[in-house]
Amino acid sequence: LIGAFFICLSYNFAYYISPSFKNKMDYSIQTSKELVYGNFTSSIGVRIGFLFYSIDSIKKNSMFGLGTGDHVYEIRNNIIQQETNRQNIEALLQNIPESHGSNLHNQFLDIILQFGIIGLIIFFNIFYQISVNKTQNSYLQPLQYLLIINILLLCFANPLFIYGDVERIFILLV
Repeated sequence: LIGAFFICLSYNFAYYISPSFKNKMDYSIQTSKELVYGNFTSSIGVRIGFLFYSIDSIKKNSMFGLGTGDHVYEIRNNIIQQETNRQNIEALLQNIPESHGSNLHNQFLDIILQFGIIGLIIFFNIFYQISVNKTQNSYLQPLQYLLIINILLLCFANPLFIYGDVERIFILLV
């Protein structure tokens, strides 16, 4: 309760003191309002649009997924066939070009589309195995959980284990 109070107080303080923080918050609120009307042209809107156009493919291929690399082409086809707003089509397709290494800006969405529920369970098992591993120094245990939480939260924003140095840092920290 005390932590929630300080977080709310910090956000209020930052909102009224920092013009850039205020602008970002106002932009986020405006973007949220536009999402209600089906506008997927913003950064958050593109990610929600990818999720929206992935649902049918996830339902059809829920156990084993579509395969590595095929998921982007499937979502591109879903967008082209189902979306009627030209601006949405351009914004969504601009973020997933027809090239090697394209991703849907969400590690979990990429994994469930590529490898299905089984792949997602295996991915979560990596973090489970890290969490149950006991360290020799008990004071390092909170860092272990903090690493897991941070990596899992970051997976919502972007795929971390594709073409980056994050996987090397992750292995080093584990």
